[in-house]
Amino acid sequence: MPVIITIGNHKGGVGKTTTTVNLSDALGREGHNVLVIDADPQGNSTSILLPDIELRERFSLVKALAAPIREGRMTSMACQTANSRVDVIPVRPGKVACFSG
Repeated sequence: MPVIITIGNHKGGVGKTTTTVNLSDALGREGHNVLVIDADPQGNSTSILLPDIELRERFSLVKALAAPIREGRMTSMACQTANSRVDVIPVRPGKVACFSG
């Protein structure tokens, strides 16, 4: 059964990115499949997990959220990281969108 872990805090500099990157890598090394969804406007988790800038341009959380539901799942925007069991849905720094219903 999937487990969702959310790492968040309104204050900066408390270790959110460090915890996310290290925990995802450790879980991947233990044999778990991990999907990191980077929703931080700074995109530091994306920068660490996905150094390929071209992939960050083609795949993104904003595109996943903007796509009509019938067009596919959010995981279609996931990119593999250096750890074969860890994928990330990247965010382009400064490109986080707000959606209203």
